[in-house]
Amino acid sequence: MKKIVLTLFLILVITGFLGVVYAECIDSDRGMDYFIKGKVTLNNQNFNDACVYKLEETNAQNYVIVDNILYNNLASCYGDNCYVAEAACSGEEKKWGILKCANGCKDGACLNETVTTPNPVCSDTDGLNYFLKGSVKDATGERFDYCKNGDDEEYVTEYFCSNNEIMNKPYLCVNGCSDGACNPVTTNQCIDSDGGINYYLNGTVRYGKYDYTDWCVISDSVVNQGQSNEYTLKRGDLIEFACNGEDGQPRCTDTSCKFIQYHCENGCSNGACLKEGCEKICKNIGTKSEGWYNLCTGELLEWALCGGSLCSDSDSGLNYYEMGTTKWKVEDGSTNSENDYCIDKNTLSEGVCEKTDENGKSYRREPFNCPNGCKDGACIKGEPISEKITCKFEDTKKEQQCYLAGQWGAEDEGTKFCKADAGFASCVIKYSGYKGEQITWKSTCGQYQYTTQDGNDEVIYFKCGEGETTTIQIQNKGFKFANWQCQNGEEQKSEDKTSCKSSETWQKYAKDFCEGKCTKGEGKSGCVSSFSVWNECYTDEISYTKEEIATKPKEPVLDSESLVVCKDSCPLDKKCYPFGYRKDGSFCSDDGRFTIQLKAESSCENNFECDSNICINDKCVSGSLWAKFLRWFKRLFGGE
Repeated sequence: MKKIVLTLFLILVITGFLGVVYAECIDSDRGMDYFIKGKVTLNNQNFNDACVYKLEETNAQNYVIVDNILYNNLASCYGDNCYVAEAACSGEEKKWGILKCANGCKDGACLNETVTTPNPVCSDTDGLNYFLKGSVKDATGERFDYCKNGDDEEYVTEYFCSNNEIMNKPYLCVNGCSDGACNPVTTNQCIDSDGGINYYLNGTVRYGKYDYTDWCVISDSVVNQGQSNEYTLKRGDLIEFACNGEDGQPRCTDTSCKFIQYHCENGCSNGACLKEGCEKICKNIGTKSEGWYNLCTGELLEWALCGGSLCSDSDSGLNYYEMGTTKWKVEDGSTNSENDYCIDKNTLSEGVCEKTDENGKSYRREPFNCPNGCKDGACIKGEPISEKITCKFEDTKKEQQCYLAGQWGAEDEGTKFCKADAGFASCVIKYSGYKGEQITWKSTCGQYQYTTQDGNDEVIYFKCGEGETTTIQIQNKGFKFANWQCQNGEEQKSEDKTSCKSSETWQKYAKDFCEGKCTKGEGKSGCVSSFSVWNECYTDEISYTKEEIATKPKEPVLDSESLVVCKDSCPLDKKCYPFGYRKDGSFCSDDGRFTIQLKAESSCENNFECDSNICINDKCVSGSLWAKFLRWFKRLFGGE
């Protein structure tokens, strides 16, 4: 009897143990059903059935590889190069099947009947011409290009047709926007708001696509230390920008504008020298325990004087449909306030606090054209109206979110944000707003999309992507992490886990770090051999110090033709591999580089981190130990 009880006990223990080791594989459409879209769930990951097409390249971004043939995914397809990739379970493992869809494929399933490719139903009068006001029209109605203000810049929202659907995207107008079109660009036009070299007036130089604003140095620092272009900034100095120097020679190029460093005898404030004395300005460059500091002299001010906040806004930012009050600190520590107000019957002046650097906020006003008119410091709310926004994600292998700017809780899912599965996925938001309201949408893989509340359902696209990319494709995008390797094998990765920097800034760091570390000779990318970025972030989250603003690059620093560039993946042997990929005793970790697999007893989170590919209870298990256990288990029940 005891032997029977002991045997039953061992069976229960071993069965439970095996349940931990072997993850259950679940197929929603129960096998290779090519005519029903399903998904396989394994190790808390979803693998979606998808419409795919065959790739001719042998080293290209792809969705699946079957029999050494690469396939990439898309929403639907018709014709000869149209297949479905079907995910299914084989025991406790995932496998892929490929079937050519004779009648076409849509939403991850072959169609049973022949589908006639629809004739174009979307028409565009100007064809992505940003300098001409145009319109697009489909069965839902007609939409016109329009001007939009944002962050002191003027954009045109350009409508166009894509896959017979109406889409739109913003375009920055260098010379401003009028009546739905960018104003003509004057080649190499330079404008200085303070009229030239004027140390006692804050000004901004605009040249081409970029602005350069005068600013005050608030602390001593050495820039480009140890390099040939090293220079020192002193507290109280003014950094002055101008179109031309005192010799009349131009100081700006397409990518940068030289500055003049000038020492202000009476101190510097708000981007200009003071004519008399030094103003006391509340500027938090420390913590609450350290206090606040006088910008000009470094004198410590009381926390109570400055109140712990430079700026506050009662309507929580750019809320055009609610009259808000903005409060901000002035030089003596007192507080000024101003309500939102109507400039005229159609234009609102909206007060807002904006982040200036990692330490403080400043106050500014922004004009906004109210679709239904302006009254009592707020845009007049139009007719309450709802519409369905479908967010579609291309080239993603993980869950993504589509959302309105702001902070939302679980109760807001489906109305303020939505979640989409991996693969070519989509999710829907039923948004309620006011007729004519202009909405900005974001996603967890970056990019902006814009809609106008008109009651017509709209589809917006976000192209995520991972794997091999180019510096042009990631130009002007922000990333939280980066990693690079030099020709001599030295490498470096970003350590700051909170920063969001442009890809150009990360490239500059890489090129500077690898200087002099060549083995094949310096090329267009210096001595950098590989460059990787991941965790895309929005450029409006990027914080720069004043020194960084003066020196940050505006164009790609590295040349994609001379090195491998990866996004959300790891570079190795001139290829980009996805996170979790195992190769030669290493795995692609989420810090953008290959890491040696861990030995037994090491802490782990995933099986691929262990050289045995077995991670149990956050510990790597020895492969030989596991094999011994399986042999013992087999003998226990009469096996050979």
